Amino acid sequence: MDSVFTRFPPRLQEAIVSRLGWSTLRPVQERAGHALLDGKNAIILAPTAGGKTEAAMFPMLARLIERAPAGVGLLYIAPLRALLNNQAERLGTYTSMVGLRRFLWHGDIKDSQKRAFLNEPAEVLMTTPESLEVMLLSPRVPHPKLFRDVRALIVDEVHALAGTDRGAHLMSVCERLVRHTTTDGQRIGLSATVGNPTTILTWLQGTSRREGCVIDPPQVPASPVSPNRPLLFSGVLVAAIGAAVSLPILLLQLDKSFRSVASVRALGLPVLGSISWVVMPAARRRIGLQVAALCASMCILVGIYAVLLAHSAGLRLGLI
Repeated sequence: MDSVFTRFPPRLQEAIVSRLGWSTLRPVQERAGHALLDGKNAIILAPTAGGKTEAAMFPMLARLIERAPAGVGLLYIAPLRALLNNQAERLGTYTSMVGLRRFLWHGDIKDSQKRAFLNEPAEVLMTTPESLEVMLLSPRVPHPKLFRDVRALIVDEVHALAGTDRGAHLMSVCERLVRHTTTDGQRIGLSATVGNPTTILTWLQGTSRREGCVIDPPQVPASPVSPNRPLLFSGVLVAAIGAAVSLPILLLQLDKSFRSVASVRALGLPVLGSISWVVMPAARRRIGLQVAALCASMCILVGIYAVLLAHSAGLRLGLI
């Protein structure tokens, strides 16, 4: 099967490659992408930082690009404000890179910002179950204008809601939302690995008549990542140059110290230790040694940083 990347519109393809610097998609993103673009409801399972947010967002952004919604086209619901705030920047990047917008709606958002959103809705709305209910009950919110073209509903951390009172409340709110929509919007749940994904899928689907599926690709152990060789070579080279430059300076300063000790002894004055750290040009010698040590440390640290950067560059490609 071809990569789901080929099914994305060119604008999204270009953004993934040029803005995000990605060269490939993860298995969970491949499988979820095909299922969602085929119009299915889904539970997407992946560990933390496993790529499930992108697995749900990219196909939905593709749909919004292909046909702009009249009002909100995608709802992203999270159980906690903290999670919404944490995801706001990421989803803001994903929407803006393809010319779309997202809006964050909860109790901490100013009324003036909410009024501006109601006048000109963003394509993606991020909110909590409680805030969505307030919107559906508020006479100030133009429900048909805002929600009639909702294409999909993404519920993050769905495992924390399923089977709980808050989960029952969320499903009640979702069914109320359906009254204002003109389509059978897709329902997508994002979750860490759980033991009953099929049960959660059935619960999430509610009255939706779409086919549902569980996206749970096998976890493949990460393969060893080769570091970026040019950066690695540069790091080793800088560290070596730092050592080569600083060593003569250190030796020169030590030589001056030895000679100053010999001069003091020739005058018949007492000397403390084999190298005088107290007598004569102490200040100058101390400054010279400190400068030399600083130069050495800087060069070696820059070299180590370059080596680590080389390795992290390789890791980043491996994590895509």
